[in-house]
Amino acid sequence: MKAAAVPEGLIMERLRGPHSLLGMSRWDLAEGFPGVPEKVLLAKLRKLVKRGVISGCACGCRGDFHAEEA
Repeated sequence: MKAAAVPEGLIMERLRGPHSLLGMSRWDLAEGFPGVPEKVLLAKLRKLVKRGVISGCACGCRGDFHAEEA
């Protein structure tokens, strides 16, 4: 499985949801993607951080991801 297979829209939906006011950890995000390997999800998150779509740390730590305002 490649990072491109993980839908960006679902990640953004989770990060803009009511439970994300303080940010979401990588484990919180992973709950919405059963069957997606951890490394693949982190690769997708890393790409989104690099593009400036989300903020957080995708090094493998907690992450504390936030959706950036459009």
